[in-house]
Amino acid sequence: MQIDLLSDILDLMHIRGGVFGRLNAGDSWATSLQSADAIKFCAATQGSCWYHVKGLPAPVLFSAGDVLVVNSADPLLMGHAPAALPDAADPCPEPDTDGSYQYGRGVVFSMLSGGVQVDAEHRDLLRRSLPPLMHVRHDMDKAGPLANLVRQLVTEMQPQGQPGQSTAVSALTQLLFVQILRTYMEFATEENAGWLRVFGDSRLTTALNSIHRAPASKWTLDELA
Repeated sequence: MQIDLLSDILDLMHIRGGVFGRLNAGDSWATSLQSADAIKFCAATQGSCWYHVKGLPAPVLFSAGDVLVVNSADPLLMGHAPAALPDAADPCPEPDTDGSYQYGRGVVFSMLSGGVQVDAEHRDLLRRSLPPLMHVRHDMDKAGPLANLVRQLVTEMQPQGQPGQSTAVSALTQLLFVQILRTYMEFATEENAGWLRVFGDSRLTTALNSIHRAPASKWTLDELA
């Protein structure tokens, strides 16, 4: 199997994935999720909530099956209603023995939270190249594989997991990130896709992969076309 350009880029950056835990929320709640060195992702598994991050004109609905990728130093505000977001608190509750964080009473909304880390040498390159926010909705045409990966992650994160649990979670997280990029590239506009939009054009991708596999070749426009 030949290595394609995007795979080579991701391998070069030594991308590593992991899951921070599960957020369960009910009743009235709001929280402010601070960004760390990792590119954060949130995968809604039950119910819905509202979120907002600096730069958005208004809060946006986040529903089961949706996945968010946050590539910003600004906090991600989440809550049961748009009106609750301005008062979102920074403190995070202590996780329970299963690694779940409970907000409010009961469970009306649930999501997995994780991140993708990149080695320090290439971190700025990746973060500058990605948009500050990617929202892949569950009803997008090619979002089906995302839902399957999230279900696998939920299964792997069960208490008393199977042998190799941490390795499986890490691998699934990396695969989830790649699938997010694939799905997002299908629908991103030229204004918000960054360098990812190149991979959404099969003609450009074919040309770039050809150059990448034979960089010493004296390519002409006619040959690439």
